[in-house]
Amino acid sequence: EDFRSQLGLTLGAWRVAGARRVRVFPGRKVGGADTPEDPRPGSDAHGIAGAHRFRVPVGAGLAVEVEVAGHPADSPVARVLAAAVERSASLAHEANRNRATLEAALEANRHIRLDMARERLSREMELAHDLQMKLLPPIPRLARVDAAARVVPAKSVGGDFYQVIQLSGGRVGVMIGDVSGHGFPAALIMALVMSAAAIYAEQGAAPAKVLEYVDRAIGDELESTEMYLSLCYCMLSPGFPDIAYTNAGHPHAFVVGAGGEHRRLPATDPPMGIGAAPYGQSRIRWKPGEDLLLLFTDGLSDTLARTRRMSGERQVLKTVEENRRRPSGEILGRLFELCDRATPSIPSDDRTAIVLRTR
Repeated sequence: EDFRSQLGLTLGAWRVAGARRVRVFPGRKVGGADTPEDPRPGSDAHGIAGAHRFRVPVGAGLAVEVEVAGHPADSPVARVLAAAVERSASLAHEANRNRATLEAALEANRHIRLDMARERLSREMELAHDLQMKLLPPIPRLARVDAAARVVPAKSVGGDFYQVIQLSGGRVGVMIGDVSGHGFPAALIMALVMSAAAIYAEQGAAPAKVLEYVDRAIGDELESTEMYLSLCYCMLSPGFPDIAYTNAGHPHAFVVGAGGEHRRLPATDPPMGIGAAPYGQSRIRWKPGEDLLLLFTDGLSDTLARTRRMSGERQVLKTVEENRRRPSGEILGRLFELCDRATPSIPSDDRTAIVLRTR
């Protein structure tokens, strides 16, 4: 079809674009695809007697039929017309090849630009991952506290984070958060929350006050990006029989007892960015030296849920219960080994967990 159109353009005034035949009459316009068939042998559609026809192969499975009234097929006029048709066909072929070459070059250039964009994005994601990991502080050495935490980042930059903060009077602050979405906006929110939370927590503020301060610090950013985050902050003291906490919509927060039983830290508030200050605060019983504090994000439980033996959250709890007498680092290792067996590839969501006990 492209060749036929191009052939028609090269024939110009003959107006044969899309036609398989050209009928030529002296002093008359050339017919096109809508030219009626010759009603009588040896005459044209307009009653001109003595018409002669010949065909010129033009490639692409086509031939142009030329009809000349009053001129035999081997006459000079017919030969000139045949040469003109062949030349037109040659030009059409050449134009078609040039256009195909140009289209191929443009397509190749498009693929190259796409590959370059993907490579640039991949490099940027790698840098963002490095930044994300560097923002996560190491667990401080704390007297009478055994704590371990880990983040396995997803393919795209996520917003999971944790903090274990040494407070005055031997107290410990433990925080975990999960920012909605992925990419640089999530990483930015994560960095802002960690910075604001550390400042207010180190001043010794109660959990509810810490979350209120954080909400004020990042509320505009959450609104402008239409993002939210679940955030749980616990404050405990070695030797004290309870944990004070504020839980803004984080679903996976537990105390695991020495006998294997577990108690959830219920949410005191909706996720940050959905609700509004003031934040509530609650307490949960805690047996120093026996109980474990377990906080994790849904990337961990969702990974294990794919095995379909039981819910992902239940598998996490079962693994911790079975290994509860081990050091926190070993418990954490068992959890992530289980995830690696379930999905050995890079996860689609961050996997984050904290295990902590006091002596």
